[in-house]
Amino acid sequence: MLHPNPSLMAQAPPILQIHVALTFLLYALWPFSRLVHVFTLPVTYLWRLYIVYRGQGAQVKRAR
Repeated sequence: MLHPNPSLMAQAPPILQIHVALTFLLYALWPFSRLVHVFTLPVTYLWRLYIVYRGQGAQVKRAR
């Protein structure tokens, strides 16, 4: 266990190799996507709006 053997993956069918590669890619991209919200909003996370903190025309007032 936890001793990878790449030769076993080289013998796997191509569809399994693609499946594994895409799974690793999903795990790598998960924290940087909206998919992270799947645990907090399991039904509607796909339709969740992006959070806009400031509009394009908004100006920040600075205290003097």
